[in-house]
Amino acid sequence: NFTIGLFGKTNVGKSTLLNKLVGYDRSLVSEKPKTTTDIVNATFNIKEHKYLIKDTAGLIKKNKIDKNSLDYYVTKKTLSIINEIDVNLFLIDIDQGFDNQSKKIFNIIYNNSNVVLFIINKIDLLKKNKKIILSKIIDQIKIEFSQSKNILIIPISAQNNKDISKLKKYLYKSSLDIMKIISTSQI
Repeated sequence: NFTIGLFGKTNVGKSTLLNKLVGYDRSLVSEKPKTTTDIVNATFNIKEHKYLIKDTAGLIKKNKIDKNSLDYYVTKKTLSIINEIDVNLFLIDIDQGFDNQSKKIFNIIYNNSNVVLFIINKIDLLKKNKKIILSKIIDQIKIEFSQSKNILIIPISAQNNKDISKLKKYLYKSSLDIMKIISTSQI
């Protein structure tokens, strides 16, 4: 199996994206924050290749976590699987933008990952100046992480199924590249 992880703050659309990728309601979706409290696994196929996707709990600010709370254990479990994933999808909510908390989470994901795909979700919420706002966020991400390599940014609307097929194509291509076997003689 090729593994995909979904990471980000609470309520950025991770569970909705999982449901759209697998084609049914596997993960519980709610407007209430912290609905996902454990890792939700599901599988789906793209062109006869099987993918295991892991929906994780939303990550919250470290200073808001009590060490005896459920949030502490949920965060610890979420962070423990990052380096087991082939491609990590980092989601932000277009309304929240790329704020300081998102930057901190992204740094953790990026520094512990093989490949990170940056997903700007909920673009359907933009009614006016969509291209300008989206361009500003993409530029901000590129400037903030100009030294980083292999970061692809894809704007989507998981709720409205916008550009989910584009995301699947990228995941398929990435899986072929990562799983490619090269013999010693070819090297």
